[in-house]
Amino acid sequence: MTGAAPPRRFAADRLRVYLRPIELADIDRGWLAWMTDPQITRHLMSGPNQTRESLTAYYHASQPPKARMFAICRQADDRYVGNARLHAVDATHRKASYGWLIGDKASQGQGLGSEALFALVRHGFLALGLNRVSTSVAVDNLASLRAQERVGFVREGLLRDYLWTGERFVDAVQFAMLRRDFDALHG
Repeated sequence: MTGAAPPRRFAADRLRVYLRPIELADIDRGWLAWMTDPQITRHLMSGPNQTRESLTAYYHASQPPKARMFAICRQADDRYVGNARLHAVDATHRKASYGWLIGDKASQGQGLGSEALFALVRHGFLALGLNRVSTSVAVDNLASLRAQERVGFVREGLLRDYLWTGERFVDAVQFAMLRRDFDALHG
């Protein structure tokens, strides 16, 4: 994005959110409600109208070694506000893709997504020994585009007609961060 604000330096001990392993019970703690709300899912690859069964299958597919899925919770009150997931974890090439969502509407627009993204990539680099994490973001998902830049992800390119919205194709921006980028920015 042109005119983007410079990346922010995050401190792990000052985050307002933390990640914990996702639990099947989280389906009924908000996950299912978020995934059936078209306003919340409009930018997700999975789309709206998920079911308890589809989320249960997704949960089981998001287990190690190929994926790590987390619940995003607020530090202040332990409220479950979203999900974050590293997937396509490739131990040989030390890379993974990721996705995240702040589903709790009252927690959106407060920068919690950027903090959760920082916590997720920090886990990928420090706990899993990854060298690269990447994602693609729909060009009209302005909040996510800003979050990528705040955390220090590098825009690598444009993927034309990459996502189907149910009405039209939209382009997506490819972002990635390398371990050396993370270390230089977040120490």
